[in-house]
Amino acid sequence: MFSFADNDAPETDVVVTGMGIVTALGLSADETWARVVAGESSGRALRNDEIDCHNDLQDLLRRVPGGCRIDRRVLMEQVAICEPAFPQQAPEALRDPMNQMLALSLAEAVGQAGMNSEQLMSAGCVVGTSKSSLAALDSVGQSATRDPQVFRDQFLPDAPLRMVQRLTGARGPALCPVAACATGLISVIHGAELIRTGQANCCIVGSADASLHPAVMASFHRLGVLSRQSDPGTACRPFDQNRDGFVIGEGAAVFVLESRRRAKHRDIRPIARVVSAGWQTDPTGLTQIDQSGRIVRGTIQRAVEGARNAGVSFCPDVVSVHGTATESNDLAEARGLSELLPSDVLCFGVKGATGHLLGAAGSVEFGLTLMAMQHGLVPPTANHQATDPQCSINVSPNAELRDIRSALKLSLGFGGQVAAVLVDDAC
Repeated sequence: MFSFADNDAPETDVVVTGMGIVTALGLSADETWARVVAGESSGRALRNDEIDCHNDLQDLLRRVPGGCRIDRRVLMEQVAICEPAFPQQAPEALRDPMNQMLALSLAEAVGQAGMNSEQLMSAGCVVGTSKSSLAALDSVGQSATRDPQVFRDQFLPDAPLRMVQRLTGARGPALCPVAACATGLISVIHGAELIRTGQANCCIVGSADASLHPAVMASFHRLGVLSRQSDPGTACRPFDQNRDGFVIGEGAAVFVLESRRRAKHRDIRPIARVVSAGWQTDPTGLTQIDQSGRIVRGTIQRAVEGARNAGVSFCPDVVSVHGTATESNDLAEARGLSELLPSDVLCFGVKGATGHLLGAAGSVEFGLTLMAMQHGLVPPTANHQATDPQCSINVSPNAELRDIRSALKLSLGFGGQVAAVLVDDAC
């Protein structure tokens, strides 16, 4: 249980002052949001050369429903534009696609927060991913020289974190969470806790992932979590009665968190307040989840209790679900939610639009939750047509205007990671 707000001492509240999002739908938060709201999907068929250096992949590509891939040429062009704006350079690190996604979202977040180089130096950093860069792994494995620079700057699990530190010159506390598909949201929790406990007055948080790789795709196919639908654009159907799994995507999101006191001193209006969080481990199994919904329910209850401790009475106006469109995950999540929330609370999931971003899912979806609050608009759950009768939650199939003052974001990950964060607009 974590409390990041205090109605009796609001100057100590943890607030979000900047965010950046990169997905296959768009290389900025606004572009991604516009296409999510429009109900678009980035899923498409993949070519052999888009998922690996090998050519003999036809059989694998016939078994999986494509993916949500970012155009590498456009990505590199945009990174080249934003790179000179950073206080320092990291040329070796920026050769890696996953680091490029992270750098682009970092530039957007820092720009929106109005952070200068002096302010960035004192920032803490909490940046994670679900795994090392697989493109770097291939590069190291094929290199005759085994370049140690590539190994350090691209392959090690904390390479994205160290790249953010190098680009910004940040010298505050640094953490690199690795928590499967909950990594992004847990990065937000860690960063907010650093600020709340006085270990940092500002923190750059987020995550990135680029897992359209045959090793990942084949493994997930064998686990039975990838959809077997023929059309990648409509394959992922969260909470739908005809759901059968997800499509893998890639992306990144970064946020600037700081105390309200610091944001006010800098004359920056916050995007949202991070109120509280819950975080538990589900011991059911490495890739299984407790079907009763008990762990999900308990995690949300911890977040709600954290809000109460902060003097905030909390029932979210909207819920951003994890929504992988797998049989067991959606059922457990729906059971946990339905036992706590009024039936009129709208729930939405974006994996039908963005793909499952794995280590980046929690951060990107957290950002889209903040944008739903900003715009007063619940985005559609792409590809959702008819809710599974066993999933008794109110899923939004279409975009819907609502007065959204508060929201709950849920993330679940292999290994039993379950996290919930409550945010509101008390800015």
